[in-house]
Order: sequence, then structure tokens, then C-alpha cells
Amino acid sequence: MCACEEADIAPALKVVVDGEAITIADNGPGMAPETVKSLLDFSVRVSSREAYASPTRGAQGNALKTLVAMPLALSGSTGVTTIVARGVRHTITFTVDSLRQEPRVDHVEELASVTTGTSITVHWPVSARSRDFYKSPPTTLG
Repeated sequence: MCACEEADIAPALKVVVDGEAITIADNGPGMAPETVKSLLDFSVRVSSREAYASPTRGAQGNALKTLVAMPLALSGSTGVTTIVARGVRHTITFTVDSLRQEPRVDHVEELASVTTGTSITVHWPVSARSRDFYKSPPTTLG
């Protein structure tokens, strides 16, 4: 939403929850491909507001990193998150290197037709879903 503020655009969010994923999309200028690549470096924080502090902003730079890795944390073996912005679809797959006992991050970029906004889809593993909850149709907010 801060990117919308900087672009002088009223933010509009769309949230879709279904049995396999949660998708959050906005109407901002879109996340730069370099930002997506840098957020996969877990040794640093990624934020354009790193020096900005306020009681409502928190410690910025880690929330999206936490979100993209969530499917792996829930499944224990593999997880996929998709980010689409500025004409690029980023498919981020987390697995575990069983020999080294450490996470492995694969990032694939493909062309996408979406050029406005950013869409983030977190694909939930079956173990993290309630089958009873998802017997109803998907919910869309926004």
C-alpha cells in the first residue's frame, strides 16, 4: 500500500481464499523484479522504509519474506508462492536439501500479461487446510 501512496493512487486490495491458495492483489505500480529477487535473500531486510520508524509501521522488511516461505513451513517438504507484477510471473519454490538439512529456494521468472499492481498467491499444502472449511465456494473480499 505504501507504493500506492507514493504513486498517488488510492489503494484497492482484492483477497481471494479458496481450497488451495490465498491470493492478495493490489492496484499499485507493481513490485519490481529486483525487489522480488532481493526478498529471497534471507540474510538482509528488504524495505524502502528501513529508516522510517513509527508505532504503526513496525519493523519493516520481513513480513513478505515470512509469507513466501509459509507453505514450506506448513508442509515441511515443499512450498510454492507466486508473485505477478510488472509483466513478470515469479514462481518461488521452497524445498529442503535433505543432505545439508537446509532450505533451498528456486526462483523462476516467466512473462505475464499483468502489468498493473502486484498479485501474491500463497499455495497452502493439504496438511494446512481444513477440508470441511473448503466445501463452500471460494470467498472474495474487495
